[in-house]
Amino acid sequence: MRHCLALDLKDDPALIAEYEAYHRDIWPEVRAHLHAHGVTGMEIYRLGTRMVMLMETDDARYDAEAMAAATRSDPKIRAWEELMWKFQAPTPWTPEGEKVAGDGSDIQAVGACGGFDIPFLSAATRRPAMAVAGRSPKRRFMSLSALIHALLSGQGAWV
Repeated sequence: MRHCLALDLKDDPALIAEYEAYHRDIWPEVRAHLHAHGVTGMEIYRLGTRMVMLMETDDARYDAEAMAAATRSDPKIRAWEELMWKFQAPTPWTPEGEKVAGDGSDIQAVGACGGFDIPFLSAATRRPAMAVAGRSPKRRFMSLSALIHALLSGQGAWV
């Protein structure tokens, strides 16, 4: 199952850079904790200070309440969460007392598409273009998820 969570970062370029550095090399205990609780994949995107996390889980193993309880009982995972809170802030829509928005009731899906490519249009010419690091500029289409990743990860730009 896919989960979508959102939170903000504190508006401080030095803190944002430090946060991103931690996420380029997460602690092994955090990786093991996620895996042990059925998280099979995770992607985090940032636009300014807004963070969006897409988390894939194995429904046979994932239990949000059990994972939260394990987080509270594991000193190393609690230390990670406390460290991350140095950089993070709730969104204006995050329920009072919560860290993230996205428990399944506060982030609403407004549409979906899949199984086809969409054109990546040049802002200058309005023709299909490609500007993603590591991809051939001859490719004229990209998937929606690749487009979102490219624009939010800084690997792509309008050409």
